[in-house]
Amino acid sequence: MNLSLLIFAHTSLNKGSAEESVSKTNHPILIIHGDKDTVVPYTMSEELYKKHPDKIRYELFPGADHGMSYIIDKPRYQRILKEFLSK
Repeated sequence: MNLSLLIFAHTSLNKGSAEESVSKTNHPILIIHGDKDTVVPYTMSEELYKKHPDKIRYELFPGADHGMSYIIDKPRYQRILKEFLSK
């Protein structure tokens, strides 16, 4: 992942923090997270959202592990994504 970031985004996972990045952006952010994530605790996304509710749309998917929210509830995921992209 870090190699992809270096090649395509000219940045690194080691550069800055999520908090710093959100603070600097003027773009809306969509965070979709599963509450059963075993890789990244959903509370990290939740805390970021609470600090920046004006910049972040946060959606929690009950029962979803890391990257599995779409599999858990495809209709909801698709609806959220369409709404977010249409703004």
